Amino acid sequence: MLRSAVVDLSKARPPTHWVSVTMAPTQKRPAKWKTQNELKYGVVIAERKPNDGDVVAVKCLFCMYLGRDNVEKGPLAGGGSRKRARTRTVKYFRAPFRTDNMRAHNESQHSEKWEEYTSLGEDERKVFFDGVTPVRNSLRAHFEGEVSLRFEIKRDIVQVLIEDLLFDPEADDAVAERATALRFFTVLDSSDSESGSEDDTDEEKDYTIVIRSTRLFHLIIKFVSRGASFRMAEGLASDVKEVTDMSCFVGASRERVTQFVRVVCASNLQIIGSCLRCVYAFGIALDVGSNSGTSYLDIRARFIDKSKLVNVHLLAIPLHNGKKAAAIFAAATKMLEVLAPEWKDQLIGVSTDGEPLMTGCVTGVATQFARATNFPCVEVWCGLHQVDLVVQAEYILLYDEHYVGILTALISYLRRQYNLQARMGSTCPKFMDTRWAAMKRVTSWLEEEGTVVRAYLTEKDSACSPPQSWWVLTSVLNSVACEISISVCRLQGLRTRLDEQKEEIENLVGTLTGLGSVDGPLSSNSLGMLNHVDDVSRGSYSCSLISARDFIDDQGSFAKNGMNSIPSSEAGTVERSVAGLFSGLVNGLSTVVAIRAASAAPAEPQIGPCIPSTVCKTRPSVFCDLVQRQNGRLSSAGWSQTKIDSIESQHRAMIRAYRDEPDFKGEVDAKALSTTDYDELWASSASRFPLLQEFCGGIAVIFPNTATVEADFSVIGWVKDDYRKSMGDFSLEGILQCKQRDVVNTLTK
Repeated sequence: MLRSAVVDLSKARPPTHWVSVTMAPTQKRPAKWKTQNELKYGVVIAERKPNDGDVVAVKCLFCMYLGRDNVEKGPLAGGGSRKRARTRTVKYFRAPFRTDNMRAHNESQHSEKWEEYTSLGEDERKVFFDGVTPVRNSLRAHFEGEVSLRFEIKRDIVQVLIEDLLFDPEADDAVAERATALRFFTVLDSSDSESGSEDDTDEEKDYTIVIRSTRLFHLIIKFVSRGASFRMAEGLASDVKEVTDMSCFVGASRERVTQFVRVVCASNLQIIGSCLRCVYAFGIALDVGSNSGTSYLDIRARFIDKSKLVNVHLLAIPLHNGKKAAAIFAAATKMLEVLAPEWKDQLIGVSTDGEPLMTGCVTGVATQFARATNFPCVEVWCGLHQVDLVVQAEYILLYDEHYVGILTALISYLRRQYNLQARMGSTCPKFMDTRWAAMKRVTSWLEEEGTVVRAYLTEKDSACSPPQSWWVLTSVLNSVACEISISVCRLQGLRTRLDEQKEEIENLVGTLTGLGSVDGPLSSNSLGMLNHVDDVSRGSYSCSLISARDFIDDQGSFAKNGMNSIPSSEAGTVERSVAGLFSGLVNGLSTVVAIRAASAAPAEPQIGPCIPSTVCKTRPSVFCDLVQRQNGRLSSAGWSQTKIDSIESQHRAMIRAYRDEPDFKGEVDAKALSTTDYDELWASSASRFPLLQEFCGGIAVIFPNTATVEADFSVIGWVKDDYRKSMGDFSLEGILQCKQRDVVNTLTK
């Protein structure tokens, strides 16, 4: 049984082992800052009390001048993971000052520099930070604190242009390949979208892409646009990270490079589509080519954006079902339905290379477009292609149709002479009889290396050595080809206009007429009276042998002496070849007409002027007819009748200004002679006549040729070469879009 005990605590004694302790008085203020710690720990006074000047805070000089060590997101040594990169702010220490905290900070945040600093003497520490630019003023600090890029892509661009057009649905791994390529496109939450609805299904919502590594994204796209492969872009970005020591360039894996390129593809299409929806008219140019067994339909578009004539690549669509007019038209219209839903009201011109597949009067692609549009659509047969055909036909006839045969045999022989190539340091260019430009490259090389080549042929006593008369004709042909090349180069620009092409071809005809003293066009009676012994005619033009001989003598001593040294029969053959060349070129080029009707026959241009120098010289009655021809297209684009009538009013006002204002007239005429850029031509007129300028811009967008489309195929052949045949069409399109990223970024968003 337990008993309770009551203890009187007041009478209890403390245990013998208790010790009496006397408490020290509480310190009222911390110890003052010790000046020697500044040099010891690499800090500097940052703040003092205003009344007594005591130090309140010091800041780390390592943070100020050198920045903190790079520590990226990822696993930590002790387990767990770092969720975000280390801060870049400057560390401050406040009273009470603890030197152990300063030492710990330096060891963890500036380990390498702190180790170096502690190994120095006092005098060296004093100048350790001298001449060092503060990290806030450095390039490194500029790249820190990136803002994420957010791309919102319309669902049709992803689901139609990318999924349907850029992937082969019949490929064995089509589903897996498509899922892999599009996994970084995520459905945009309706709460984040201005147009999103809570009732939308995932199939109806738009897509979003967020790029957090902004600087790395721009760097990779620049590398790819300059021609770097994905593997090379990955390596270059890693090199940049290593050299600059900037954390923003971390993470350039092959997968990430591919992702960035594909993002640019979708983003560019989004921007271009937005621009096409805002104009009342645009033109397209298209062509078909093959690469690595795949046929591609390449399409470009031209439109006016902020008074500038813009020429952009739209898509290179793989034609998995072959090159058929119906398949080409279906693919092109499917693309236009997404980028420009009202394309049937807006499309004003379709330009092709003249192949029957494109220009056939029944099922030709251009013909189908002209029939599908709601308003007149101009069909353009590439003017450069027509020039090509004319020149090809003429050089085949040279030297009694033996010139090309001798040339190909000579080239084949010279390309096998490796010792000769090493001696000259160059190789004879290849010749393709389907491209006249190849003839220009060959004749220029033979003209430059002719002395060495002829000596080598004589030394080897080669059976393919051409006669002297052939060499004379080569010199003449090279001179003519140079004249043609000058005009062709002028017509291959991104912003060449249809009226400019016509003028340039007319100038070329005039140049050749003057060089060869060509007569024509001649009537049938005049042609019947020609002495065909002394003259050579082609069509309604003729050139005399005397004029041909004069041109030959003008080519220099080699040609002149060569003609004097060969038999008269050979000299006559050369003279007739040259006379036929001039009369044939003038006759063929004078019939070049870019605009074709549905029957593929030449049609009278009905598009009207588009630059100030010609607009001012167009009668108001004629210009009114041109405006009325586009009335329906303008109305469908939202132009009121009052606004359309103002176009004609501004045209009449511009004519008066051109007539009555000498300064205005002088500026218009001067710009017409000095520049061909559409926006520069209108620089002094657009502010006074804005509606007139906008209307004429819709006329200027018609492609005069397909030169820029053919340039796309050159890029495709270079990118998807023999070593990258397995490249997907989505990645290929991404590279093409990267190359025009800078242009697209300048467009109205």
